[in-house]
Amino acid sequence: MIIDTTIGKRGLTDHYPELGTGPVSTEPFYSEAHYELEKQRLFRRTWLSIGRVEQVAEPGDYFVFDLAVADTSILVVRGEDNQIRGFHNMCSHRGNKLVWEEKGRSMAFPCRLHGWTYLTDGSLRSAPDENMFYDLDKTRCGLTPVNLEVHEGFIFINLQPEPDETLSEYLGEVGRRMHGFPFGKATVRYAYRAELRCNWKVSLDAFCEGYHVMFLHKKWGRDTFTTPGNPLCQFPYAGISGRHAVAAVTGNPDYKPRPAEAKIYEWATKLQQNNENNGSWLPPGVNPHDSPEFSFELMHLFPNYLVHLVEGTYFTHQFWPLSPDRTLWEGCTYYEPADNAAERFRQEHLHLLRRESWLEDTRAMESVQAMLKSGAKDEFIFHDHEMLLRHTYKTVMDYVKDNAVTS
Repeated sequence: MIIDTTIGKRGLTDHYPELGTGPVSTEPFYSEAHYELEKQRLFRRTWLSIGRVEQVAEPGDYFVFDLAVADTSILVVRGEDNQIRGFHNMCSHRGNKLVWEEKGRSMAFPCRLHGWTYLTDGSLRSAPDENMFYDLDKTRCGLTPVNLEVHEGFIFINLQPEPDETLSEYLGEVGRRMHGFPFGKATVRYAYRAELRCNWKVSLDAFCEGYHVMFLHKKWGRDTFTTPGNPLCQFPYAGISGRHAVAAVTGNPDYKPRPAEAKIYEWATKLQQNNENNGSWLPPGVNPHDSPEFSFELMHLFPNYLVHLVEGTYFTHQFWPLSPDRTLWEGCTYYEPADNAAERFRQEHLHLLRRESWLEDTRAMESVQAMLKSGAKDEFIFHDHEMLLRHTYKTVMDYVKDNAVTS
């Protein structure tokens, strides 16, 4: 799966001839008809990550996830039996949205419209004035369940009544590649969220290549991610596994921070020992050559989730379609709880630096979408190290044409 590349020489895409090397159509990035097919054939069929187990740490903890791309709202709750379950957030009586709060803790969920009340396992506990109903069978009036599975602490749902695959089968090799990273240690979460004026694939693509770093991130990233031997931030290794993909992003070990910044770097985020991996957070196979120029590994969990594995932390991006040219984007960074003010300050500093870089990315995404509407160009031309973009395009089209890969 993993291909070591030769920086400056073309050939990465050649390892995956099924992707092709020609231009690809821009129509799927703005077409209303294509978007409707994505909703029905892609997002209603794939496993979607919607949260972390830390959000429902104790029995009764819950959160609500509104899923516009599937025209539904999902209630995730940890039951009295400690099992995490997912339900369509809809009362069985007249269809009211059951839980309106984003998160909380409760052992029962009363509907605000008529008071029907449900337990954490989704069963209907009571219906006011129930003797006035005809043949009411409360055992058949529970919340509608959603298939839910957990992988490495990430909560996934699948909206099919009977999924084509288990989550483990769906994630395959990339899912196994995540094993060993101590996600559960990094419980402090910093998040940015914005509604972007662009297609979800435009925003996803922006974080799946390094070709733009030298030019777009002149102030907030170029010096830290490019090196004299790799000035255009080409991937030192990359690979595709079914619907998913991984790639390594370089870092500049000779980066010279400004004086104030250098002082902050002295208070670097602590790295707790992980004995299974010889003190490293990174699982086996990530940065296999132990390169000093390794910055992070980018994992694309199809369709819309990116997980970046870094020594001592991890960060994620998620892209939820709202319309053909609207996307809800969320970027999160996860750290271990700080032991002192210096560590906390370091985390805040890194979070703010990431924000500046992400602002540059999101501004460019909206610029791309605005020009797509002109119709002046009807094709994209992909660089060899934009292979992950080409792979996403092909996989989306496989689903839209109802010819999706299943392994």
